Amino acid sequence: MLSCRHGETDLESIIQQIYVFASKIRKGGRILIPESTYCNLPYGIEGMELLMQIAGLRIELPLRGETDLLAGSIS
Repeated sequence: MLSCRHGETDLESIIQQIYVFASKIRKGGRILIPESTYCNLPYGIEGMELLMQIAGLRIELPLRGETDLLAGSIS
């Protein structure tokens, strides 16, 4: 979980962790990102969507009834 107060160094570390994690997803794999992960990032959900696209993840429709989850996959 991300803390509400973070400096640039912490934000850079979080972004690096997202890239490292995304690189470990195998082809056909899927990632679910809860709101608690992206709520403290700059620009919130839009910022996480940009990071996902940059990391090579394809954004998918959320699961039915799970509006607070971002879903992505590697194709």
